[in-house]
Amino acid sequence: MERVGTTDSAPFLEAHIPVLCLHSVTQETWKVINGSRDVWPAVSWKDYYDSHKLISALIRYFDETLP
Repeated sequence: MERVGTTDSAPFLEAHIPVLCLHSVTQETWKVINGSRDVWPAVSWKDYYDSHKLISALIRYFDETLP
């Protein structure tokens, strides 16, 4: 999201707390963030679900491989 907009993790970054930002924003939807069109009907549930699958797989991988 750098140079495009902000995320809910911005306060953590400002406090020098590392963050990992995962999202389902696309080239077509990034302009919606934090604007008047930033409402539930604007959510692409396919992109949201695809992000959920990726994040779930990452968490499982980390849980199984990291000490």
